[in-house]
Amino acid sequence: MCLGVPGQIIEVVDAEKFLATVEMSDAKRTINIALVDADGIAPGDWVLVHAGFALNKMTAEDALEARRILKEMSDAYAGELNAVMDGMLDEAPPPPAVGAWVDEMPPSPASVAGAVER
Repeated sequence: MCLGVPGQIIEVVDAEKFLATVEMSDAKRTINIALVDADGIAPGDWVLVHAGFALNKMTAEDALEARRILKEMSDAYAGELNAVMDGMLDEAPPPPAVGAWVDEMPPSPASVAGAVER
């Protein structure tokens, strides 16, 4: 599954190399704008970003709606993950006492070799 995230162009940093700074979810990234350059890109424009590339321009309304939906999905996933983790912790056996596992360890190869030689 691929996920595109809306980002707003802050500045075109290198027009020859098709690089621009975009702000996505309060983080700034440098992305490649070659795929949307023919449409004309300027600060303030919204683009759909995937894997470091602007795939297409989008309206501010579409960008804000996509961000709202992504937030809903994120919140739902976080709630589901928390419920699963709470259930796993409730069902997990208590950890063994410190040092209890030492008695169950197999002998080291060096100690076995020393016992055979004697």
